[in-house]
Amino acid sequence: TKLRTGLTALPDIEDLLTATQSSLLEDIRINSAARPDLADLLLQAINDNPPMVIREGGVIKEGYDPELDELRSMSENAAEFLVKLEQDENPAVCAMRELEEEIGYRSEKLTFLTHIHPAIGFASEKMWIYLAEDLVKTTENTDHDEFLEIMPTSLAEAVKMVWDGKITDVKTIIGLLWAERLLS
Repeated sequence: TKLRTGLTALPDIEDLLTATQSSLLEDIRINSAARPDLADLLLQAINDNPPMVIREGGVIKEGYDPELDELRSMSENAAEFLVKLEQDENPAVCAMRELEEEIGYRSEKLTFLTHIHPAIGFASEKMWIYLAEDLVKTTENTDHDEFLEIMPTSLAEAVKMVWDGKITDVKTIIGLLWAERLLS
């Protein structure tokens, strides 16, 4: 807020310095040109009483940026947001969409295996695990921060990798063991 206050005062200071005969003050006036655009931006964007520590948030005014407002709302209401997200999309539809987005295949046969709570006591997240069979190649569409490597492997070899400690992701382990049980 002090920067904003200082910037809004610059036009008045510039007016005062214009009337002076001092070359030093004239140099200061020329080198500290008023920035009403920046002052207006700070006036619109920064809360009048922002928190002392930036990491606490609340520096940018609510209503200044709709995307930031949405992210702030999601952050403040994360549990409700996740519940709504889970209610909005059928797990089987989500599994089919994720399969195609992440590895570029569509499944002609999708079998529900189980659902899990991967971090019970820490989060309310619930995951559904499906077995996708009769795959048809389409186009993968991973997010910019996703890097996946497809490693075609038999179920027997994948289960061996679990028991050898080479696969450690809990949802993958559970899915493989359920698939082994179902298919044997």
